[in-house]
Amino acid sequence: MRTKERRQKLLAQLESKGVDALLVATPENRRYLSGFSGSAGYLLLGPQHNQIVADGRYWAQCAEQCADLDLVKFRQEDFKSLIDCAAAQISGDSGILGVEGRNMVVADFQALQRALPEGWSVQSVESCVEDIRQLKDQEELELMRRAAQIGDQAFRKALECLKEGIRERDFCLELEYQMQKLGARKPAFDSIVASGPNGAFPHAGVTDRVIQKHELITVDFGAYRDGYNSDITRTIWVGQLNERNRFIYESVRQAQQRAVDAVKPGKTCKEIDAVARQSLLDAGLGEYFTHGLGHGIGLAVHELPGVRSTSDVVLEPGMVITIEPGVYIPGETGCRVEDSVLVTADGCEKLTRSAYQEVGQSHPLETVGA
Repeated sequence: MRTKERRQKLLAQLESKGVDALLVATPENRRYLSGFSGSAGYLLLGPQHNQIVADGRYWAQCAEQCADLDLVKFRQEDFKSLIDCAAAQISGDSGILGVEGRNMVVADFQALQRALPEGWSVQSVESCVEDIRQLKDQEELELMRRAAQIGDQAFRKALECLKEGIRERDFCLELEYQMQKLGARKPAFDSIVASGPNGAFPHAGVTDRVIQKHELITVDFGAYRDGYNSDITRTIWVGQLNERNRFIYESVRQAQQRAVDAVKPGKTCKEIDAVARQSLLDAGLGEYFTHGLGHGIGLAVHELPGVRSTSDVVLEPGMVITIEPGVYIPGETGCRVEDSVLVTADGCEKLTRSAYQEVGQSHPLETVGA
């Protein structure tokens, strides 16, 4: 794992921001910079700091996963809290300690201010590590490809139980079971199986509703493995769609494909968003596309860059983003199609590769030749 290289990039970021050290608590950032996968602890990083602060539950884990960092062992008899222990490691007569302001609760911020040595101050540093995380290295991409492959394989297997009369909840259970059976630690997020009118809610979740023939079913899911996530949505059905649902599905498919085709280095995120949004506007469905086109994905399901109409971020090779236009008609139906794509030197590569059901097919397994 290239944690030393990543920390060097961070030090350059800190220098440009005039920050002398950074206290890292966000689990994804902590893992990215150190390899430590535990659920609690602080990294203290800077030109004069190269430490991980953890309690006794994680000392052996730290020794194994991040032996190149100095382990500071927190003991309750020595310090009131983990953050007090971290503050006690600050060296130097004065300086600025950066913190992840968006992810730090007020109580911890105030405790840190009280515990810092005289001459030191606290400054919120926004998206410092997250900016670096936008560009995935080859090791990360291999882990993401594996997570995506698990999701694809699990979906294919779960489709064998899809039929009229099955509950959303039961299909979701089968899908998540298959992901874990194939090697996922857990689902990347709460899976969505939204049939018929439930599809009108972008984040509908899962209910006891019984799936009926001839209706759209939105299935949004992902696998979490070795710290990395996949994210994919397929809209499927059993039976035949009526003319209205066929039009909605084909319009969303077309918008998604046009946006995927537009992805390449040098394009801004808002330009990609505009491609899908204009496609749905032309189809008369623009008012029902009520969210941004996508997001970055990696150690977190939702990370930078945001692919939305307000984002001027320029796409670069190594970024992984989702492309997920949708149409949500209250009280009627919904449809979303999503893939995670890697920005390459001349376009993009789909990491998620589950087949799309085609209009005229009565079951999604017909697409994969079952």
